[in-house]
Amino acid sequence: MSNLITVCTKCHTAANHKRGGKLYGWQPKMKPLTGAAFMNTVRWKIVQAVKDLDSSLTVHTTYGAYTKLSRRDRSIGKTHANDAYCMGAFQPKHRATEQLLKKKRRNNRVLSKFYDAKYIDIRDGTKHSGSELSCGRTNRSEPRNGERNLRIFHGKKVSKGRIAVRKQRYPIQPGTVVLYHKRKIAVIGTHGNGTKVMLPTKKDVSPHKVAVVYHAGAFV
Repeated sequence: MSNLITVCTKCHTAANHKRGGKLYGWQPKMKPLTGAAFMNTVRWKIVQAVKDLDSSLTVHTTYGAYTKLSRRDRSIGKTHANDAYCMGAFQPKHRATEQLLKKKRRNNRVLSKFYDAKYIDIRDGTKHSGSELSCGRTNRSEPRNGERNLRIFHGKKVSKGRIAVRKQRYPIQPGTVVLYHKRKIAVIGTHGNGTKVMLPTKKDVSPHKVAVVYHAGAFV
């Protein structure tokens, strides 16, 4: 849905999708539809599973339109917990305390990372990546030396392209909660071969200056 923008072949280049390009930031901000697709797939299976648990139970189904009206009548905002409370005809006077559990990524399974080569653009002397000064092809039927070819502007190569392969797993991973200056902080990760810990404030500290509080599902 968010990718339905019609552009010509001259504008649809890798360089224009980069920061500063004509197409950078064009993608509209849309709510994901994965939740609706998931519920459309499994909702009747859930209803049937509940019925199979006890044949004496009376199971009723409802829809979001009715829940929305119920929320409006009670002047309640839109949240998952409020929707659950407003479903059906039974709304107890005293509500249970709401708990929010969030899934946080703790591991990055990408073992290799590609760093593109950098070139000096002979037109203005600025530095660009190889993908920005590419031949501009978006399919194999296009010629490499067409009118969108920007390789002719390659000047001096500033840095080579390379692939960095991660060969070691460090004790402090993204999401690890550490104690730093008497505060509990969930770190972003490590870099510099494990010699630096990245804090959410974009500050780097030594691993020796932090103490692990929560890591890999267990309190330390």
